[in-house]
This record gives sequence, structure tokens and C-alpha cells, in this order.
Amino acid sequence: MPVVVLRHGERLDTADSTWVARAARPWDPGLTELGKQQSALAGTAIADLCEKHGLNPPSEIISSPLLRCVQTSREAARGM
Repeated sequence: MPVVVLRHGERLDTADSTWVARAARPWDPGLTELGKQQSALAGTAIADLCEKHGLNPPSEIISSPLLRCVQTSREAARGM
């Protein structure tokens, strides 16, 4: 069974240098809208690669509980 490793999309704190000072959870930034789009596109690319090589798409997603990781997983799954 193939394993796919995916890094999170663009984070709020890297796109907006003032985000950390205003955040309730500065250690746990979510994704920007661009980061969500990147994640969905990654999911589509994964699905396309699986189809191209005759593989089933991933049946499980294992993620860190950090918000950016959960959001990346959710958007990638939608893209698949």
C-alpha cells in the first residue's frame, strides 16, 4: 500500500505578520484561503497520480491535531 506524505498549506502566521499578536492560540495557526486551495489541489494531484498508476486513492488520513494540519487533511480529502 502506498504512503503519501503531505505538508500543510500556507499558514496564517506566515501570510500576516500581525496574526500572532492577535491570536487566541498563537501556537496553532490555521490556513489562509490560499493554503486551503493548495491543500485541495494537492488532494486532486494525489488522486490523479493514483489513477494514472492504477492505485486506489488513500483510504486513511492520519494527521497531527494542529489546526493547520487538520484543515490541510480535510481540504485534501475533499480534493480527492
